[in-house]
Amino acid sequence: MFVYFYGYSYFKRLYLEKSGYKSIGTRANLLIAAAAEAVTAITTQPLDTTSTRMQTSTFGKYKGLLNTLIEGTWSDAFDGHSISSMLTSSPAIQVAPVAQASL
Repeated sequence: MFVYFYGYSYFKRLYLEKSGYKSIGTRANLLIAAAAEAVTAITTQPLDTTSTRMQTSTFGKYKGLLNTLIEGTWSDAFDGHSISSMLTSSPAIQVAPVAQASL
């Protein structure tokens, strides 16, 4: 959640600086939230994939986080990212009002 809220506050500040508005509307809020969720998915997907591989590995064959992360290719690290990207609209809609109220 840290990456999401950091991205959301960054994109919100950037939008307000570039547009000159004092507050953001609903449409801009949803777009900013979707962008923040996309950044979150991109940055956390390799760790999520690595964590899942570590949890499902054969008992006694634990390689550690770094070795598990670097043993495959970048496309392996982002396995499942396309599905995560499709699901960004729901968290953006659910979390954006909370993020706007807390900032």
